[in-house]
Amino acid sequence: MDCISFRGLSSFGLTLPKGLGLSSLIGGMSVFFCSISISIIIAIVYKQKLILYPVIILLVMTAVGRLAAWAIHDASFAIERIVAELIFATILALTAKNLETKA
Repeated sequence: MDCISFRGLSSFGLTLPKGLGLSSLIGGMSVFFCSISISIIIAIVYKQKLILYPVIILLVMTAVGRLAAWAIHDASFAIERIVAELIFATILALTAKNLETKA
């Protein structure tokens, strides 16, 4: 079974599961990235900085989850992904701080 959109999955250190695992992986990753992207677009277009805060929380909690997975479950230490998530969360926090909210 080959999924075109997930061919590069091994570069992330993941293997493509089958059956319910595949459904969960695609569903979970899709909703995570789509909801973050849509929220950022809505926040910027409508100048609503409060919409950025849940996105920031999701990114920071993802980094914390990666640290917990490493510390508790002996997962690989994904420093490059943790740093990227924290940098992106910081950029969004600065954007929220400087975004003039529409009345």
